[in-house]
Amino acid sequence: MTTNRAQDAGFTLIELLVVMIVIGILAAIAVPIFLNQRQSAYRTTAVTDMRGAASSVETYAASQDGAYTGLDGETENSSLLQAEGMRTSQWSHLIVRVTGNAYCIEGRHNELPGKTLIYRNGTGVIQILGAGATC
Repeated sequence: MTTNRAQDAGFTLIELLVVMIVIGILAAIAVPIFLNQRQSAYRTTAVTDMRGAASSVETYAASQDGAYTGLDGETENSSLLQAEGMRTSQWSHLIVRVTGNAYCIEGRHNELPGKTLIYRNGTGVIQILGAGATC
């Protein structure tokens, strides 16, 4: 007499391990890409804040007959610059440095440690430099 046993339904241990390994590989590929996108977004936010600050400095200077006097050392919290429409994100820290007829803006973003952004009015280019860089 032969008995017909129902086969056990389910996955073997090997099959489960293969699936876990595949998921791990996919996660190892996706996570660095996601983190790079976040860094890119932080850089874009900081650059946008720098350009906004430069626009406010230029607007202030236009109302002062082209002079940047009174702006040296002003920060993102400056009432002078905020009166000219300067708005920054909560993570950006800016300071204006004036030398004669020129100015530059140093910027830092909390989420970009070790990076300093520099905007010089003569070039209009924002450079991202290492920590400790100044105008």
